[in-house]
Amino acid sequence: MEILIWGLAIFGAYMLWKNVIKGWLLGRKLPVVTDRGLLAVKAAMYLLMLEDNERPETANAEVGKLDIEMPPMIIHTAKEFINLRYAGKQLPMIAEAWAKGFRG
Repeated sequence: MEILIWGLAIFGAYMLWKNVIKGWLLGRKLPVVTDRGLLAVKAAMYLLMLEDNERPETANAEVGKLDIEMPPMIIHTAKEFINLRYAGKQLPMIAEAWAKGFRG
């Protein structure tokens, strides 16, 4: 039983190091946005801008400015777009954005 407790404590310390402390040491904030999540938000905003008759070059420039510190409203807008148009599936939406000139 004692070995199990020690094992869980070591695993918890490792996960804390891997996900939080290591990020602070490298100058990042808490890891709340994944790389694919950020890509999905950028792709959704790109497609929304294209629907508003924005040129692909301008849309790519605008979504290129988005980073992990974007306003939460942008994330919610992208999430609603993905849920309504793609049934919550990010990868088909990202593939369509790539096909329409998205550069990430």
